[in-house]
Amino acid sequence: MTDIEHERYRLNLENIAKETKFLAVTRFLASRLLGNPYMSVEEFLTALTPDDLSLLLDVCEHAMSLDEDEEHEVTRIDELVLISNMLALGEGLDNADLDTAMNRTNQLSVFLTLESLKRKGLAKLYYENMSFGEDFNDKVIAEKP
Repeated sequence: MTDIEHERYRLNLENIAKETKFLAVTRFLASRLLGNPYMSVEEFLTALTPDDLSLLLDVCEHAMSLDEDEEHEVTRIDELVLISNMLALGEGLDNADLDTAMNRTNQLSVFLTLESLKRKGLAKLYYENMSFGEDFNDKVIAEKP
């Protein structure tokens, strides 16, 4: 869950880790960050099970097709926001305002899609360039194998 404080998202990792309504991957990430506050995007992506990756990609796909009548189904999409911002915190980045949080969520969707393509042998990834930091926006993160 997030608390809005000065128009920024503040993550409560303990509450996220305990919330049984969240996906196991979301709770695991929160627990992992409680024990060790550093985690790279590479560590997260490569540790995803095929089922977790597929589930997160399904959530991303569903997020793109939501219409206004489906606002009650937003809880899984909220988890994408949580995951992307927890990963940003794991990189040492600051709490996000709404625009930054949404940009990070879009980046996470791209990272997940690229990880899926890599696992199928359709992309070569440069994990060291995968980051939520603005200074990485112009870095190459993938190419054809």
